[in-house]
Amino acid sequence: IKQSGQIMGSLRYPLAFFLSSVISLTVYLNSGLNVEPCPGASLDGTAEGDLNLFIGAMDTYFNSIVEIIMKQRGNFQYIPYVLVLISFMLLLEKIVILYISHTFHQNFYTKRIKTNNLILSCFEALSTRFPPSTLKRIRSGAVIKAEHEELYAESIFNGLLKDNRDSLLLEDFMEEIEHPAAVKLFAFLDFNNSGDISLTEFKEAVHEAYEEKRVLLKSLKANEKVIDRIDSFFVTIIILFKLSLLLPKLGNDTFAFLGFMGGSVVI
Repeated sequence: IKQSGQIMGSLRYPLAFFLSSVISLTVYLNSGLNVEPCPGASLDGTAEGDLNLFIGAMDTYFNSIVEIIMKQRGNFQYIPYVLVLISFMLLLEKIVILYISHTFHQNFYTKRIKTNNLILSCFEALSTRFPPSTLKRIRSGAVIKAEHEELYAESIFNGLLKDNRDSLLLEDFMEEIEHPAAVKLFAFLDFNNSGDISLTEFKEAVHEAYEEKRVLLKSLKANEKVIDRIDSFFVTIIILFKLSLLLPKLGNDTFAFLGFMGGSVVI
């Protein structure tokens, strides 16, 4: 449900643009294009009656704008089709970007993130059970400072030790953590597969787990920037493609082109 919500959140603006353009085209096709001046409308810029100078000037200005738009109304017939096509292309582009992002992260990061989350969540649970006297409880998901890692690791290690041993066994973890998670945690901590974990190994493993999280966070932020740039590049290509289709229709008439663009903004 969360993933679906994130996808729809990313698509909400392109999807809204596409749906509104489809509705506009439907209305256009049902009504036809028949733009005519309103009966009695004045396009010659003259003020009527006893209107004051300001109202007369504004009337002249707006009538001039209407006249320009009316002269370019032949170009407006392309607008509904342009909106549908460009909105569809932008929506499709956003779906492709989401697919690229999802597939890339799924292939390269999902397993690493799941493993790292498991290790650190177990470590956070153990730090709650055996907290250092001088430090606060680790906040869930937080990346602790490097100088605090050893203090937490040493406190947990000493809290788990039993029978005056100098190393930890799998049974020590299983008393505090559920069986599947304890097995995976012990496998990660036991670097040399000796079946026990010394204090040095424990500290090194904790440092490696937090270092991995720091690397993952930096990598994900960097990849997000790359994907955003790809997104911007694709959008630019789409806009240039649309312009390449529209400009030949308008010919070399710059005024017609400006009128068309201005008309698009008004619409």
